[in-house]
Amino acid sequence: RAVMYGLWKAYFPLHKRLLGRRTGIHPDHSLEYHALTTFMWWGRFFPVSFARLRFAMSQVDAFQPTPVTSIVEVINCTVAIDQVPDIQKNHCDVKGLYLHHHNNSPTEYTLFYLYGGAFVSGDAKGNAGPADVFCRNCGLDVFIPTYRWAPEADIQDLLWDTALAFRW
Repeated sequence: RAVMYGLWKAYFPLHKRLLGRRTGIHPDHSLEYHALTTFMWWGRFFPVSFARLRFAMSQVDAFQPTPVTSIVEVINCTVAIDQVPDIQKNHCDVKGLYLHHHNNSPTEYTLFYLYGGAFVSGDAKGNAGPADVFCRNCGLDVFIPTYRWAPEADIQDLLWDTALAFRW
């Protein structure tokens, strides 16, 4: 991230001086827009893969300026279910983070927080900050499940993990 900010500080004034507003779709857009679209034009030569997408998503800040103030409990337990599909026999564990608002006693209601990432990236730990804001503002405990990602897992696996976490 620091390297990219440094490169942008060198690239943007150069682009502004040499090309200005001649490179974007419309000349009325900002100079930053023109510089960014010129820079991103080269991205079409690098096909998107899940590894690149996950790396890019790991560089996005999903935090609040204040640290997590709630009590965080790491959940890793097996849920007993009567009827488990054969394909899911080895996946009856619920994993995630449980954020307690006040003390170790649970509140009456718990917010079930599914973080963004389109089921291909993201994690519970990286989304604990925004969930903590909900926890403090609403006075509720928050549960952030950890689930498998596509394409390593198919849609039935993703739905199984989230439904199992919700049942827990």
